[in-house]
Parts: sequence; C-alpha cells; structure tokens
Amino acid sequence: MILNISVIISQEAISHSDITFENIIELEGENLILEDIPLVPEALHIDDNSLLVLDIGGDNYFKVYSLSDFKLQGNYGPKGYGPGEIGYQPELSFFNEDTIEFFDFQKSSISRILIQETPPKVETIQVLHPDLIEAQQAIRLFNHLIAGSGSLYGNMYFFDTKTKTINFSPFLEITKTLPEQHINIFNEGEVTSTPDRKKIIYASRYFEHFDIFNYRGNKEYTYSNASLENQVFMKNSRIDYDNTNLYYSTTYATESHFYLLYLGGNSYNNLLNKIETNEFTCEIQQFSLTGSPKNCYIIDIPIKAFCVDEENNRIIGINPLSEGMPLVSFNMDKPN
Repeated sequence: MILNISVIISQEAISHSDITFENIIELEGENLILEDIPLVPEALHIDDNSLLVLDIGGDNYFKVYSLSDFKLQGNYGPKGYGPGEIGYQPELSFFNEDTIEFFDFQKSSISRILIQETPPKVETIQVLHPDLIEAQQAIRLFNHLIAGSGSLYGNMYFFDTKTKTINFSPFLEITKTLPEQHINIFNEGEVTSTPDRKKIIYASRYFEHFDIFNYRGNKEYTYSNASLENQVFMKNSRIDYDNTNLYYSTTYATESHFYLLYLGGNSYNNLLNKIETNEFTCEIQQFSLTGSPKNCYIIDIPIKAFCVDEENNRIIGINPLSEGMPLVSFNMDKPN
C-alpha cells in the first residue's frame, strides 16, 4: 500500500551537478507499507512482479514481496556459518523470479539461491581469483566474465572465468597524486548491471565520475568532472571518512536506463547536519544506457539505496531515519 504521493516539475528546482538534464522534477515520497516488518533493509532489487529486500535484521538475508500488494512471498538465505548459510552480509548482484545472486565475502565467491527449488538452498557458483581478495562487488555478466570494484589494481576488474585472467580499468588519473597505499579506497565506487547483464555501470563514490562498460569489459562512455578541490580524504595520516565528500552512493539499472543517487559532494557529517536542519536535498539522476542525461529527480526524503520500477513509474528507496516503515515510494509520472 502506498500513501499520498505527488510529483512536481519545478522551474526553481536546481540540480547540484553540472550535468544538463532534460527535466528537473521534484518528487514527494510517502511510506511504503509492507507485510512482515520490522526490516533493517540495506539494498533493493526489482524483477517484473517482485521486490527483493536485503534485510540484515532478520534470520534470513533476503525477503521477496509481491509488487502488486507488497505481501511477503518468501524468506531466503539463512544467516550462519554452517553449510548452506551466509556468514557475512552479502552484496546483491542479480535477481529474477528464479534466482538471487550475490557476492559472498566470506567465500570470496558469487553464490546463488534458486528460489523455486524446494527447499531453496545457497550454492557457490564461482570463486574469485586470489588477486581479487579486496573485491567489494562481483557481478556475473552476459558471457563468462565477472565484473566488480574494490580491487588493488584498478577501479574496475573483469575476471575471465575460462582463462582465469583479469583485466583492470585504470584508477582515476586524479587519484594518482594521493597516498599510494590508499589509492584503491579513493577509487571505490558503486557498480550495477542491466537486467540482461550486457551493460555495467561504475560510479565513483568520492568523485563526480561514472563509466559505462559492455559485457566484454570494453569502456563505452565516461563522464568525469572529478576534482580534488574541497576534498578532504586524510586527517592525521588516516582516512577521514566522516568529512570526505561523497558523490554517488547507489547505482541501479533497468532495461533502458541507469540511475545514480547523487549526494552533491557533501560529506557524511554535512549530510547529517542538513537532515537535522531540514536543508537536505538528494538527487536521483536518470541516464540512457549510452550516457545521455534524461531526468533529475529531486527527492524530499533522505534515502541510502533504491531501485526503480519503470513499469509502474516509481522509485522505491530505503529511508535510514525511519525504523517503523523504512521503505518509501516516489511516483515518477509527470503531471498532464
């Protein structure tokens, strides 16, 4: 059930990015009421008829809800360190009506749950190369490549599971002037793929920069407005995570677009201060799969992750400030 949602195209709304969008649209979101709460959601994904929630608060990591009435359809991925259990919080990489795929940090592998099986079970399908021990994300692409971020040698890696070779996309040039021992951290980013797993998007966490790759690992498009101006990074020889400026915190892709949650170069501390003083603004930026800017959605409720239901023209996000009803929905429809 979704309550009282409205949409405004505003002539006064301003994107904090230098990108020129076709429209800047203000969205007012409302709470999304799910069966079987409370939840402690960390990530969301949508298939044609279902919403997948990565829930770190329950006995199982994954909950699947119907998109029509948001009733619970199933719990999957039991927590624990035994056979068929998931030890650490997984990183969701793919979801459809049959399969949940995720990166298992404990095993440094991609694992899956075939949710139509009785009973559903967790199984490992690909262990990563030992040189990818620092990997933070892993997504199986259309062919035999696995892609992700968080390596020691580039901001993206492409692991060929047949030849056991790895190709890396180079670190951002601007980061090569920063302390070498932390260069992989300065290049951390968010990664997502399209549902057919033929396009993959990397968006930098600490710079206004994103790349589009194809399933062969070839870069097809780059947007970069990366700058070290006003960026903090280090304090007393340590990385100052609370005051380092953040740009992109979540990516999501559909069959025809990709979306970026843009934080405008604010630090974590600045974001908290703006939320407390009701000065917070957050943008979800929409692009074509070739990188052309489309719409910029200015949302009025802070979120930390989201997914997009294009068939029903809505964005579903996680509100980190709400314990009772942590999911919110935004209607993307334009007024007539």
